[in-house]
Amino acid sequence: MIEAPHYSAAGASKKAVALPEALFDGTVNQDVLHRAVITFSYQFPFNITAGTVTQFASARPFNATTGIDNNGDGANNDRPIINGKVISKSAFRGTPTSD
Repeated sequence: MIEAPHYSAAGASKKAVALPEALFDGTVNQDVLHRAVITFSYQFPFNITAGTVTQFASARPFNATTGIDNNGDGANNDRPIINGKVISKSAFRGTPTSD
């Protein structure tokens, strides 16, 4: 069992969450460490409103593969070997988002 922190208005607390450890071998694909969403609206005369929304987010992890069958199992989804060790799932990060 994995302990995962839970956040609420009252603060952080640790609860035991039933997650199979075999499924959690690194970061998940949607693991965005930092995110900011900014909104702005303005009400003009005659009850006309205009607004905009923008967001900034840190890079998401991705799973690097070699594209060839390194271990001879027939699948072309093998991970690269760096310094004699196979890299973990989602070991790399892409580019940050801003729009």
